[in-house]
Amino acid sequence: MPCEAIGADIVDLVNEQVDIDVGLNEEPAYFALSPEDEHNFQMRRQMNAYIAEEYHALHRYLWTTGHRSSWADPAPRKLVLRGNTRPDACRFYGLVHVNKMAGNFHVLAGKALHGADIHAHISFFVSEAESNFSHRIDRLGFGASDYAIINPLDGELKTTKHHSVSYQYNLKVVPTEVTSRFSTIMTYQYGVQATERILNHSSGVHGIPGIFIKYDINPMQINVSDKPVPILHFLVRVCGVVGGIFATTGILSSLINSIIQRFFAGEGQKKIPFYKQDSLTEPHPSKSPAASAPPNALFALLGGSTNTY
Repeated sequence: MPCEAIGADIVDLVNEQVDIDVGLNEEPAYFALSPEDEHNFQMRRQMNAYIAEEYHALHRYLWTTGHRSSWADPAPRKLVLRGNTRPDACRFYGLVHVNKMAGNFHVLAGKALHGADIHAHISFFVSEAESNFSHRIDRLGFGASDYAIINPLDGELKTTKHHSVSYQYNLKVVPTEVTSRFSTIMTYQYGVQATERILNHSSGVHGIPGIFIKYDINPMQINVSDKPVPILHFLVRVCGVVGGIFATTGILSSLINSIIQRFFAGEGQKKIPFYKQDSLTEPHPSKSPAASAPPNALFALLGGSTNTY
């Protein structure tokens, strides 16, 4: 939707309107991105998906300080007209200071009307057929934006062909102080629950079409500190690892030797003849000629002896 057809506003828990005219800016844009912007946006989405899958805490990828994110500073973009096609979307960017209490940032059809006790959006000049709240979130975060923090809603894309759709994001914001070896960062991390409803008053699905981002800041704070491991503990761990390696190799060596002795050494001893010590030292007794001679020779020998007498 073009900028003249929508408006953004923030209202906190005590129904106090936050002054967004100072920090929040809007500029006409095309919803379809250029090839370069589309490439950067898809990289942002892939990075967010990877971090959401691999890491589950902010401090796991926030230790390297001083690294600025290319999406950290919201800045105006140069609009390049695409022929006679008018911009069909509106881009909101900027930094807004909010109170530390629950609030509601919303984008609705029509410009916001500010007053003492009045909060309304004038949408008489916007027809239902012209309304479409398909949106793209490049970055939405709390706290300092000087560091490469990727928030859950960074790279969010919602498209629809329906005219009356209500998008609602419920954010639970937790203050977080991350202390590393180099510096201390005070930032915020949040979880989000998103819902989407297609409104149809005739079927009983009532509501206001638009984008609602409801945030609730937790009064408690999380402190995360990076404590390096002392050199003595490091050496103890190294010795433990080395000792474990030696113990494991010793067990494996004993097991392999037992297997060899059981299945291979036994078969070798059966094939090699075994000699007793006495059989090698004592000579075998010689046989007498009579014992080794055939029977005929024995009779001849006896007969020869008889003839001599």
